[in-house]
Amino acid sequence: MNGAMSPAKVTKPNEYPLWQSFYEEKFAPVNKAIMAKDVAAFEKEYTAVIKECNACHAAMGYAFIKVVKQKAPSDQGIDYKVPSEAQDVPKYARRAALRATPYSRKPFPEGFAAFHFPLA
Repeated sequence: MNGAMSPAKVTKPNEYPLWQSFYEEKFAPVNKAIMAKDVAAFEKEYTAVIKECNACHAAMGYAFIKVVKQKAPSDQGIDYKVPSEAQDVPKYARRAALRATPYSRKPFPEGFAAFHFPLA
């Protein structure tokens, strides 16, 4: 997901740092649950991050972008039954997930509402 937002570094340079902060801080629990193979934690964190995404989209004027929890994989051309391990997640995502503990998270910038997360 983080890689998909890389073009925003160029197209929306003022918003990209907010996106990066969101990914490193708010999406990290989703990555941690994946790494831990904890399905219950994944469901909880994924549902929470969807709400945060939509709140941010609305706050930044992108309410027309609404993330929904899918009932099935988007890409029916991929066999999601092939066994995989948490280690199969790209290294940059593992590092971000492991770095973002409750004690290492940076506070939001001054004047930034807690519900206001980035979209690039």
